[in-house]
Amino acid sequence: MHGKDTPVKDVLKQDTEKVTADTPLFDVYQDMQRKRKYLMPVFENDRFQGVLDLENLHEFFLIRKATT
Repeated sequence: MHGKDTPVKDVLKQDTEKVTADTPLFDVYQDMQRKRKYLMPVFENDRFQGVLDLENLHEFFLIRKATT
């Protein structure tokens, strides 16, 4: 069990899936839903660019559908 003073490195999951910035957004969204992944890191040339959030992607596609 980990306590409040546990370093991040002791609980960090390093084998996490990641996508690149040119991966089609809807493909990532569907994959995240299917695999129940709530966050997806985005990398470009092995540099961290940001994180996609499943809830925000869901909102994005709902709004996009309602406005088209």
